[in-house]
Amino acid sequence: MSNFLNIKALALFTVTALCSQSSSAATKPSANRPSGLAHALQTTMAQHPALKGKQAELSAQSFTVESTRAERFASISGQLGQQSNGRHQGSIRLQQPLWTFGKIDTAIRQAQAGLLTQSWQLLEVQRLLIEDTAAAYGKLQGIRQRAKVARSNVIDHQRLYRQIKRRQQGQMASKADTRLAYSRLLQAKAQQQSISGELAIGLNELQAITQIQVDSSASIDRQLTVLPALQQTAQLAIENSAVLQAKSQDIEAKRLTVKQQKISTLPSVYLRLERDLGHSYSAADSTRLSLVLEGDVQGLGYVSRAQLKSETARLGAAKLDLQVAKIDINRRINTLMINRDLQQLLARSQKQAINAVAGTMHSVTRQYQSGRKSWIEVLNTRRELNELRLQLAKINSDWLISSLRIATLIGNLDALAGTTQR
Repeated sequence: MSNFLNIKALALFTVTALCSQSSSAATKPSANRPSGLAHALQTTMAQHPALKGKQAELSAQSFTVESTRAERFASISGQLGQQSNGRHQGSIRLQQPLWTFGKIDTAIRQAQAGLLTQSWQLLEVQRLLIEDTAAAYGKLQGIRQRAKVARSNVIDHQRLYRQIKRRQQGQMASKADTRLAYSRLLQAKAQQQSISGELAIGLNELQAITQIQVDSSASIDRQLTVLPALQQTAQLAIENSAVLQAKSQDIEAKRLTVKQQKISTLPSVYLRLERDLGHSYSAADSTRLSLVLEGDVQGLGYVSRAQLKSETARLGAAKLDLQVAKIDINRRINTLMINRDLQQLLARSQKQAINAVAGTMHSVTRQYQSGRKSWIEVLNTRRELNELRLQLAKINSDWLISSLRIATLIGNLDALAGTTQR
């Protein structure tokens, strides 16, 4: 009998150990599941179709650079015709550019400037998506904080309802007070459900950016919200702005277009090798090697002059557009920094108000128990305390979102998202 009990105990211990191992194995993948803001940003960079489209445009521009460089090599052309007497006649031409007065070199530099413009525009799109992802993630953090406050509010109202219910049963409170407490409890639950709906919407907005579902429960590293002073932040935003870099490269491309237009009427020097094909030509005179000076002036030069004025005007407009972009970036940085500082001040004031109302809540509860305060004063104080806590959560969320937007503008989130400045 003793051996049987020992065997039974050993078997029970073995089953328990196996179950615990399987349980830990089942929970281990979820513990290793990627989460956090970095994972959300990297998922957006890998999945969003806007980036794939911009990368395709960048690849297309790189091929444009290659094709422009190939203009330095010789070109081959030919023709073949049939005469009325039935004989065939044709020619083949090999032409190598020797001197084009900078037209080919300028075209190559123009294509390279376009490639750099596309590269900075890709980073611009990446920054926009980084900002949207970070803002959506930060918004979810704020909603979860408000959901926590709402859940605590429901628990407190349940406690107050049970308390007044007991007092009614002991004939120390009226039925009207019980109904009022129950009504406030229902309002607290409705508020909790409303915030749960906001959370579902926020999760959907984040998934629309990341394209797949990501875990957004992890908190954001507060080190990401540490920012320099306003003047230094504005300077960093100007220096690291992908928008300004793209516009600067676009100005360079337009400047090269103006240069290309100026030299377009200049002739080009070619080394040309021609060979005639047909029965009427002998081998001696069918092959010719010549040095050719070739040019083209349309409309007695008026066409080129008008096009030059047009490209010069576009260059001037691009320079003005760059100045406008700098003004917009400075304005946005100043607005975000002012709002961020204001939200920080509001958070301090809100915390002081919460501490004051929390102390008042304890005092009102004691005075109600001693008969010097009414039940509605207890519930109203509880409602005020809940509203102040919800407002504080909203202020903290707005401060976090503003900080993340500024961090994106100065390039602090590029490494976290896996992008690099080009």
